[in-house]
Amino acid sequence: MINFCHQYHITLGHSTAYYLQGNDLAESSNKSIVRIIKKVLQENKKAWHLKLKYALWADRICTKRSIGTSPYELVYGVEALFPTTLGVPVMKLIQGLEEERNVVQRRINQLISL
Repeated sequence: MINFCHQYHITLGHSTAYYLQGNDLAESSNKSIVRIIKKVLQENKKAWHLKLKYALWADRICTKRSIGTSPYELVYGVEALFPTTLGVPVMKLIQGLEEERNVVQRRINQLISL
């Protein structure tokens, strides 16, 4: 490796991939993901590849004690909203649009009957 670098005039720098504090945090995160996957896969262990996205999502939206917030909230600045949480406002919006459409339709019908 050293001969190769000298041959092509590459300057070698010393670096190490091991960082004790960082590796401990990564191991801790991996343990929680593994724990979530084990809970999700209690019934069918062969479907791990289908359930992995749910385990990762659960890990990203759960509050971490070390940072006091969820990784999702840390990145995006808002709490994660589930589709069920969004369901009520969306249904109200749809109902409002339907009522508005009914009012316009009533006015058209009134004008036609005149």
